Amino acid sequence: MEFRLLGPVEVRRDGQPLPLGGPRQRAVLAALALRANEVVSVDQLISAVWDRVPASPSSNIRTYVRQLRQLLDGPDAGAARLLTRTPGYQLTVHPGELDVEVFEELTDRGVTALARDDLTAGVAYLDRALRLWRGDPLAGLQPGPALAAEAVRLAERRLSAVEHLAQMRIRLGDYAEAVGELRRLVVSHPLREGLWAQLLLALYRGGRQAEALDAYQQVRRLLVTELGVEPGQELRRLHRAIVSDDLEHLFRPAADEPASAPDPREPALSPHRQLPMDIAEFTGRAAELRRLHTLAASTLADPGGAGGGTGTVCAIVGSAGIGKTRLAVHAAHQLDADTVLYADLAGFTAGRTPLPPDTVLERLLRALGVAAERIPDDLDGRTTLYRDRLRDQRVVLLLDNAADTNQVRPLLPGSPGAFVLVTSRRSLAWLDGVHMVRLDMFTTDEAVALLARIAGRERIAADRAAARRVVELCGRLPAAVAVAGRRLETRTAWTPADLAARLDPADQRLTELTAGPLDIRAMFHLSYQGLPADQRRMFRLLALHPGPDATASSAAALAGIGPEYADLLLESLLDEHLIQQTRRGRYRLHDLLRGYAGEQARADESGAERDAATRRALTWYLHTAGRAGRLIDPDRRLPDLDPSSAPRYGLAVDSYEAALGWFEDEYQNLVAAVRLAAEHGLDDIACQLPGVTLPYFDLAGVWDDWITANLIALGAAERIGDPIAVADAVDRLGVAYTRAGRHAEAAAHHQRALSLRRAAHDPAGQARTLHWLGAAYQGMGRRAKAVESLRLALLLFRINVDRRGEHLTLVRLADVLRAPETPTGAGRGSLARSAPRPI
Repeated sequence: MEFRLLGPVEVRRDGQPLPLGGPRQRAVLAALALRANEVVSVDQLISAVWDRVPASPSSNIRTYVRQLRQLLDGPDAGAARLLTRTPGYQLTVHPGELDVEVFEELTDRGVTALARDDLTAGVAYLDRALRLWRGDPLAGLQPGPALAAEAVRLAERRLSAVEHLAQMRIRLGDYAEAVGELRRLVVSHPLREGLWAQLLLALYRGGRQAEALDAYQQVRRLLVTELGVEPGQELRRLHRAIVSDDLEHLFRPAADEPASAPDPREPALSPHRQLPMDIAEFTGRAAELRRLHTLAASTLADPGGAGGGTGTVCAIVGSAGIGKTRLAVHAAHQLDADTVLYADLAGFTAGRTPLPPDTVLERLLRALGVAAERIPDDLDGRTTLYRDRLRDQRVVLLLDNAADTNQVRPLLPGSPGAFVLVTSRRSLAWLDGVHMVRLDMFTTDEAVALLARIAGRERIAADRAAARRVVELCGRLPAAVAVAGRRLETRTAWTPADLAARLDPADQRLTELTAGPLDIRAMFHLSYQGLPADQRRMFRLLALHPGPDATASSAAALAGIGPEYADLLLESLLDEHLIQQTRRGRYRLHDLLRGYAGEQARADESGAERDAATRRALTWYLHTAGRAGRLIDPDRRLPDLDPSSAPRYGLAVDSYEAALGWFEDEYQNLVAAVRLAAEHGLDDIACQLPGVTLPYFDLAGVWDDWITANLIALGAAERIGDPIAVADAVDRLGVAYTRAGRHAEAAAHHQRALSLRRAAHDPAGQARTLHWLGAAYQGMGRRAKAVESLRLALLLFRINVDRRGEHLTLVRLADVLRAPETPTGAGRGSLARSAPRPI
């Protein structure tokens, strides 16, 4: 089988394309293939498929997956390809089947060959890699934000491969081939200066100096017309070298060039360049860099302010360790300005308090050459002098590690030619006119690329699967990945698999993620300790929440507060970038932050307080699920819940649609809640919760998860020693096995439940069990046994005056009697027409 994403999305079996359905179904397949052999959550699939999420996205995802499964797991497919795995699905792809994976492996080999100066091998690898492309990546989809970003990343990798290939061909003297490919690419990517630079060099090296000079004029006119900027330093220096017929000029540091009259088109370098060193292993963030450069270009092109304005402020925000400073420093290094200033505001620095604005202004004025005796004593005076000094200049100002907007406002130059970059863990949305750049976790490929840059490409390429496991255990947090890379770099005997094994235990992960001064736990602690007490408590209690995400209502139950106040606390934690918002109203802790929050909960909450919080949350889920289950199927028998234990703040689920939507959002949390209840010794809740969720799981058919929940419930019931609760759990397992086509297992479970109910003198329960046993026999093709069980069930339903049970049993009995006696296992068609409905 072939999975092809480097062009229109296709799957081929034996060379023939499979009918993959519409754009959204193809998008689901693409999202699964891009993370092949990994579990992709339903939320991640939703982000991949929709820009604007519909009313019932989870239901749509299940439909797409079911249809894809029928295609991929057809009669000629061999083993199942598309599996249900909590909290989503996993697509099995074998080595060599996914064109993206083959392309990236060949590209990595080509770049490694280039680094070894093995140019012939490098050309061969990259040529093979680029021949896999059939057009734009992921073509033919209507992608959501996640897939759109992935398409941009793949296109960027393709261009990077082309640039490397051109570089090697030029060095090998294959100028004509390089020129042909580069000319095609500059047409489709006219603003990519790196491609133009390669084209100029290939033309010149091929003896076509006049064409090279003409190409430079083309790109210069284009940049001036489209962006209002001159070509970058690399292109300008290359142009001068070609004009002077002296390519050695390219490799001469700019500072060593002889003095000459300044080119009026080129700004003079300023002595005020205070940036920290650029990041050698900078990785990813291509879209964010492009956005910053576009904003900077329009600002720095008009320092006089002919169009008015107060410059541009870009706030780069995100959680601790997300790479805000790295991005800001790297972007600033690439900008050309008269003055480049830098200030560390110490908003989140161990052992330091945030610097007051007047102190920062004093340092900035000194950097601008103002003598100490001329700096005013008051804040207003310093601000006025500072802004006067920067007026009519092209200024890049980097304010790193800001505490809040009040610290930043007095430091803004306010002049039209000022481009300001601010980094902070807090939202700075209240700054006037600010452009927000919010950073998310790396993609898996970006994280692996960073790991390879630090630990060594060949070392990572030797075990890419283990490297992917390492970055997933790091939660794809850039700082954590960097720490992991440093640990590998300094432990030459370790393999990526060794590091993954050390990171695997969740309770040891933060301890392992320490390398010299880099300490992920310490990064998190700086954010945590600056919170008010109520925010700190909500943050640490979220580590106790069942399942991957929380709402204001479930978090309120966890903390024992009202939902309105819980919503306020969650939104404030979101502003601090300590939690994530997966979609409107749903909040999640990053895996590493969940581990840190759990440590704080164990340190600051007593065992009794943690147990009480867990019981409150689980009780809320139990009663809300009970209410929602009865709205989905009012006539079905569900466990009776103790009204005295109902939560103070219940969720207003008051319609069939609201109940179905709640279950679709929460079903992963519900399975986790059953497990959590059993782990905490709350066996009463663990027994009841699967029972009240039956209407939804019966409707949705998510049987793998429901089997898991009921196996846990069965263990809880056995610990309690309640034979009826044991029989209920065993019967629910039997129903699930019947629905999953495992009829013999279903019959065995119902027979066990029947024995328990007879011993407990439970005739009403016996009737239900006999009905389900009849359905299992029907699925096995054992017509006589099915009829016998159903007739006994019918008799008991009539004795107990259960009209619903009597009706459903008559319907099933008629269905069985219409079908002829069949060999074992041949009755599944009839079962499909009349699936068992739990009573």
